[in-house]
Amino acid sequence: MRRNKLSIAITGGIGSGKSEVCQWFGRHDIEVISADKLAHEALGAPSIQQELIDEFGDSIWREEQIDRQELGNIVFKDAKKTAKLNEIMHPYIISRINKMLETQTESILVFEIPLLYEAGLENLFDIIVMVWTSENVRMERLLKRNGMTERKIYEIMAKQFSQETARHRADYVIENNGSYIDLEKKLQELMLTLKQRI
Repeated sequence: MRRNKLSIAITGGIGSGKSEVCQWFGRHDIEVISADKLAHEALGAPSIQQELIDEFGDSIWREEQIDRQELGNIVFKDAKKTAKLNEIMHPYIISRINKMLETQTESILVFEIPLLYEAGLENLFDIIVMVWTSENVRMERLLKRNGMTERKIYEIMAKQFSQETARHRADYVIENNGSYIDLEKKLQELMLTLKQRI
C-alpha cells in the first residue's frame, strides 16, 4: 500500500446499490471514478473504434460513433464475442486506472467497478469493498427500472461473478438489504476504519 494513500474498488452485483454507495463517498468529498465512464471514454478512442468495427462489423457505427446498444446486442449472449470485446477494451481501461493511481494526490480514491472480478482487476487496488444484497431485494429494485424483466435480470445475473464467492474475496462487505439510514451507518463505520489505515 502506498504511503498515506488508499485506492478502493467498490463492486457488487447488479441492483446491489454500488452507485448509491459511491454517491455517498462523493458527498463526503472523495473522488469517485466510474469504470463505465472509462469504458465510454475508450469507445471514443479512434484506434479502439476501428478495432471494434473490424471485429463486430459496420452495424455498430452510427452517427460517427460506436452504437453501444447495438454492440451490446451483438456480444450479450455470446461468450466468445464478450471475451473479444474485453480483450479490446480492457487494456485501455487498465492503463487509465494505473495512470490515475500513479498521479493520485487524494488520500482516498474510489473506483466503481461492477465487473471487478470478471475483468480480473482486483489486484490494481489496495482495498476491495463488496456491496452485498440478497437476490430478492435486488430483483425487487431492478423490476422498478424501465425495460427490466425478470428474464433479463436473471440473464444479467448469470453472467456476473457469484456474489457469495465475491464477498469472501473482498476486504470489506457492506450488506445493503435495509434502509438508506442503515446503509449510511455502515458506510460511516467503514470510513472511520479506512482513515485509520492511511
